Amino acid sequence: WNLLLDEDERMVADQAREFLARELPLERLRPKAAPVDAERARREMAELGWLAVGLPEAAGGSGLALSFEVLIQRECGRYLASPSVMASTLAGHVAALAGDAAQAGQFATGEAVAAMAVLGADARSGYALDWTPGQRLLAWNETGMGVYEATAFANAQADESLDDSLTLHVGELSFDKPALWVAAETAPLSQRAEV
Repeated sequence: WNLLLDEDERMVADQAREFLARELPLERLRPKAAPVDAERARREMAELGWLAVGLPEAAGGSGLALSFEVLIQRECGRYLASPSVMASTLAGHVAALAGDAAQAGQFATGEAVAAMAVLGADARSGYALDWTPGQRLLAWNETGMGVYEATAFANAQADESLDDSLTLHVGELSFDKPALWVAAETAPLSQRAEV
């Protein structure tokens, strides 16, 4: 196996790193740092096509290999970008595989945003990372991955987060009522998320 990046992969990773260093510098997280418009940066990421790199062209994506998506997400992790970047990217895959190309296109262009939902131990409670009320949520377990309307997250309340740069909400996620769902047998999206 050749694990070295090819020229195209290096170019994508370098461009992502340069953009994030300029728009979301790590210094923004220090006390008394100048504020940064993270929402504007997320919109620009969508305009650059980051949320649609791995989506099929028919769904508004670039149709590139998983490696390109991973490189972009790696750089987002290095610069502590919102988890909604990864959630929206995965939500686009869910929508495309569920046959809703229009909604996949909305996630690809940044018109729709998904927040990452993490299920609690009892499978009813959950946490939404960097969620704005009204936004969709992305959640998964070993049976599949789904996109949920905001109304599926009941009794949502802001909770204390260890990271001041992100919001944290706790509530009850109606996991059995997704707006879009892709079973694990259809596509291993949870493995894509893990990568």
